[in-house]
Amino acid sequence: LPSMEFINKFDHTSTHPLTSASKVHTLLKAIIATHHLDAITVECFSLVQKNGVTACLALSDLNDHGVPAGCEGDLVSIAGMMLLREITGHIPWMANLAGIKGTRALFAHCTAPTDLLADFSIQTHFETDKGTAIQGYFEEDRVTLFRLDNKLSRALLATGTITDRPTFPYACRTQILVDLSPNAIKSLKDDPLGNHHLVLPGDHSELIRLALQALGVSLVDG
Repeated sequence: LPSMEFINKFDHTSTHPLTSASKVHTLLKAIIATHHLDAITVECFSLVQKNGVTACLALSDLNDHGVPAGCEGDLVSIAGMMLLREITGHIPWMANLAGIKGTRALFAHCTAPTDLLADFSIQTHFETDKGTAIQGYFEEDRVTLFRLDNKLSRALLATGTITDRPTFPYACRTQILVDLSPNAIKSLKDDPLGNHHLVLPGDHSELIRLALQALGVSLVDG
């Protein structure tokens, strides 16, 4: 059944119907409760291709309520989201690395937690132009960037400053341009650990670095 609380949360920013998105949210909450899950990731492209509905809003809301929730079935990113929540108390935004120019990297995705945004509106999902997705204005200027490798033995950790929050037509709905160190840019180009990266507001690098040392996770040069 659709949740009126969920619909009311997003309705004032949307010209798109929210009933189907709310049903996905209700289903995911039921799965989490039934299986006593600490986190969840959704294979979302098969969902939208088969049913014409996305999980973007549901995942955003779950993150807002303290449940790490990711998309594209990315287990590595979910592991990183769970780890960062335990270390910092905050759930990061899972975003695509969508481009690099000079020392600036573009990160974009349709599932940003609304508690990280100063403002947002509801659009369609970028890749399919179906369902619903979040186009938001990331609130903080200083961010921490994190990514584990698929063996959970190496990690990229970097800090940067948001220089722009564009709405390019060729990337997912919520977008940030982040100015990073030359070493971080080199790592993203020459030694990428994956496409999805986790973005936290603020500088949490020292705390995360100490936790990774304790866990025996080595850092790439970021």
